[in-house]
Amino acid sequence: MSYRPSMSVRLGVESLADRLVPSVTFQEDTAAHTLTLTAAQHQNNTVAITNDGNGGLRVTADGVTRTFTGVTFVAVFTGDGADTVTYTQGSATHEVDIRRNFGLQVHLGDNASGTTDRFTANVFGDVGFFQNGAWQARTLGLIVNGDGGHDRIAVNANHDTDVRPGSILFISLEGNEGNDYITADYDGELDGKLDFLATGDQDNDLVAANFHLDAGSSGSVISTDDTSGAAGVEGNLGNDNLTFAVRLAAGATAQVNAFIDGGFNLFDHDVGHRTANVRSAFLETDFVIQ
Repeated sequence: MSYRPSMSVRLGVESLADRLVPSVTFQEDTAAHTLTLTAAQHQNNTVAITNDGNGGLRVTADGVTRTFTGVTFVAVFTGDGADTVTYTQGSATHEVDIRRNFGLQVHLGDNASGTTDRFTANVFGDVGFFQNGAWQARTLGLIVNGDGGHDRIAVNANHDTDVRPGSILFISLEGNEGNDYITADYDGELDGKLDFLATGDQDNDLVAANFHLDAGSSGSVISTDDTSGAAGVEGNLGNDNLTFAVRLAAGATAQVNAFIDGGFNLFDHDVGHRTANVRSAFLETDFVIQ
């Protein structure tokens, strides 16, 4: 999947500083405002990233903590163990708004048979902010690829996370091989764009997206990752359990371009649950929910 929001992202990193921790390598490019974390193979690695909303990061990798400033993009590559990566922005008692564009791309690697890689994002705060009499548009991007093996991927932005006018919340999730469990929850006033695509891909997957757009929402639910331009929940191969619910509160006028797709396969059985504003395809069982 490609990352298309209008923010400058460079995956190539000129290493200005290499810091070795027991099992994770940090590479920081201060000129490009990027950071790359590469975990060692054959270990169970834990990486926790906390963002202050303005590019100030606190990163704890296998018990070793580093702090960084002015970061706009982080890439994380874990090895073949049972790895855990978390992203935290604010808390239930202290919201943190995105004031500087930020993108996080995570590859969870091929994990050993019977183990599970995990990614969790907890977002408490808005995308964009009001300053000098005008809305300042910003982008928050979360891109996760489970790679091989079983994966548990969860994005939680359901604590009144408003996407301000002109701003983008970009979420791209892919389980890839293995039986994967992928969830995305959003609740807030959407006046910008919620750019979303989640794919189970191979094997038997559960993929569920539940969005609640608050009163006053005037933005759009779309995807720049799909050729149709529609936000999507996809199963592809295997017997998949899929949910895509986009619920608008009274007074919300946001545009919803969304689909749920089990994937074309003569031998699988895909079950879908969707609200009426979400189109469906290739579902052997298709439930329309409230």
